[in-house]
Amino acid sequence: KKRAEDFFYFWEKKRELMAIFVNHEKIDEIGNLAAKMVSAERSESSAELFEAANEILFIIRSISEDERFSLYTLL
Repeated sequence: KKRAEDFFYFWEKKRELMAIFVNHEKIDEIGNLAAKMVSAERSESSAELFEAANEILFIIRSISEDERFSLYTLL
């Protein structure tokens, strides 16, 4: 429970800074999934907790690929 809440509050503090660099829809989706993790943890739903965590990882990986420096980003 503590870890899900810690991540939620960590993300809330960082989301404004991240919004400068990252697509706002992805930022909002991570925030929603972080809230879902807290809710799942409180209801002791491990399946929902892990599903939300995996979705967050998927989004973070896609952000990394979207923002990767390449010749395309220079054009």
